[in-house]
Amino acid sequence: MADSIAPVVSETGFDPGMINEFKKGIFYRDPDRVKRALDAKVEVDTPVKGRHPLHMLVGFDYSDMPDDIRRTISEDDFEARTTVIVNMLFEHGAKVAEPEKYATRNFNVLADRLVLADNLADLSTIVMHAIDESLSQSGKVYQPDPKKVIQASLQGAGENVDIIGHVNSVLTALERLHNTVVARLQNPTSDLEKQIVAQHATEVREMTKPFKRPPVRSIIEDLFPQGQVPPGVDDALAQMSGAFSGRGRNSPDEYVTQIEKKTVQQVLNEIKDSFVGLNELKNEARSLAFRQSFDAVTKDTASPDRVYGEVIMGNEGLGKSEFLRKKAELLVALNLAGDKYVEFSQRNSGAASIGLPPKALAAIFAQADIINLEIPEPINDGRADIADFGKRLIGALQLSLEGREKPPVLFLSGKAETIGELLSSNPSLKPLIGGYSKLEDMTAENLSEILVRKLRDEYKLDISDSARKAVLAGIEDARKNIGSKDFTNAYEIANIVTRLPDAVATRVMGAEKPSGQFERIVTLEDVKSLNLRKILAGPLLARKPGIGF
Repeated sequence: MADSIAPVVSETGFDPGMINEFKKGIFYRDPDRVKRALDAKVEVDTPVKGRHPLHMLVGFDYSDMPDDIRRTISEDDFEARTTVIVNMLFEHGAKVAEPEKYATRNFNVLADRLVLADNLADLSTIVMHAIDESLSQSGKVYQPDPKKVIQASLQGAGENVDIIGHVNSVLTALERLHNTVVARLQNPTSDLEKQIVAQHATEVREMTKPFKRPPVRSIIEDLFPQGQVPPGVDDALAQMSGAFSGRGRNSPDEYVTQIEKKTVQQVLNEIKDSFVGLNELKNEARSLAFRQSFDAVTKDTASPDRVYGEVIMGNEGLGKSEFLRKKAELLVALNLAGDKYVEFSQRNSGAASIGLPPKALAAIFAQADIINLEIPEPINDGRADIADFGKRLIGALQLSLEGREKPPVLFLSGKAETIGELLSSNPSLKPLIGGYSKLEDMTAENLSEILVRKLRDEYKLDISDSARKAVLAGIEDARKNIGSKDFTNAYEIANIVTRLPDAVATRVMGAEKPSGQFERIVTLEDVKSLNLRKILAGPLLARKPGIGF
């Protein structure tokens, strides 16, 4: 019977019931509902659950949504719908800087509140509109104020918040947002971006300077009056600034660092965004965070004998040691491990293998809460001092464990055969290992994503589909010729990416009439100008055992 009742329509033709349609459309990410409501003249800034609709769209991630939403749409579909609705609101006249509107009041309140959101693409769109509106209204470009953002975010953070970690998290979020906005302004594609660049060139040049990260100490001193800095924070700042100063070259302390305390969500976001593939490892990291949240809610405590050490095996260029570095940050964020961190990987093992005797290595490990070792293959060149640095690392590690009350969290990575041999000959390490993973070489899809990312992030270049396919075909040929043992995955891509800008420059500037106007895109012609077979045949030609990272 209720279905037969006609909707109440006002004299202006507005159906008040469409307000609920708008709210449901925003909350459930239903573009059709939102469009019907906007076409029915529902105001674009109508609050949803007490929040501005833009804040609901960008401030709440897929994982924050009720189960009934997540059962009906995938995460990719959820994000795509969010983008559609954000753009739809602006197309229907949404103004971030519109004064005296519910939940906005002025653009700083909304835009600064959204700075800590996870959805960088849609968040940067909102900030882009804030920039456009601020330039149009006052001539002064909108840029989030770190102090104001941190001050606002601390209001609801609770008494036990880790202030230093929180400040660092906000500054990192601001830097990520800044870099995203800068990339859009430097390579404008939308009408809004092109308009800002064309009409406000001077301000844009100022905006696209590198993010200037203010010192944590100065931020905290501004936030708290003299003498009112929370207990422990002042001591921690002093330790951060001076604990590891005055070291000599290759002294033990040179290799001990302090992991920056971040929020759990920030680390999970970085894990999600920083690595191509590795889905199983990413899911395990999320599960660890969820378990901690579950224990906190149920008042359970983690098993005292739970081991967080991990082994990741696989060929070079898969991101093994980099992922474990992030895993270390996650353990610190979850308060599951101390923050003293030691890493020996491709980045620093060369100097350490020659400059540090076993006792010095043991002294380094004795100071660490988390140890991340990338085990190289032996170098068979007759030099006894570096012939098997992996064995020296493990010998020093075992020496450091003697008499130690609480063992460190141990991460190991390397090629499967090397790690397997090491663990079989050193069974005393097995109690320090809680999990094992073996990674397969990257798929063509993974390599393609890395190729596109590196060109854009490092050189601001796009690549045509035909050029991308030509690179992947060359890599697949190299994979067959080199063999799986010597294929170095992402390093193969990096080797090509460093050469492609030279090929583009040669094509553009070598033309009969070079023009200052050209598309920043890698073409099939550029790829063909490189000798991919020669570039990718390095391991095949050299056939040296390598350092095995």
